[in-house]
Amino acid sequence: MKFLLPLVFLLISGCFDSEQWTGFVYPDRNNIPFAGEVQNFTIGKFPDLQSCRAGANETMRSMGVRGRLADYECGLNCREKEGFGGLLICEETSR
Repeated sequence: MKFLLPLVFLLISGCFDSEQWTGFVYPDRNNIPFAGEVQNFTIGKFPDLQSCRAGANETMRSMGVRGRLADYECGLNCREKEGFGGLLICEETSR
């Protein structure tokens, strides 16, 4: 029984993990950067996927590169991989 309380706490605390989405905009979809260069194309952090998508579309519109030329992606909880020159590792990516 005394082990049940910590287990319940761990399960509940996992339900409140915060999401943070990082937006990336690539002005030339035919020239997507290598993984180590992607951080140069970040446009900010967003609380949810929908906000990230909206931010990416607004950034592309303001750059004048919407449509077939540009592309974007949003990464969930991206972190720099230590010792890899700023390489960003995300839990998942979405468009």
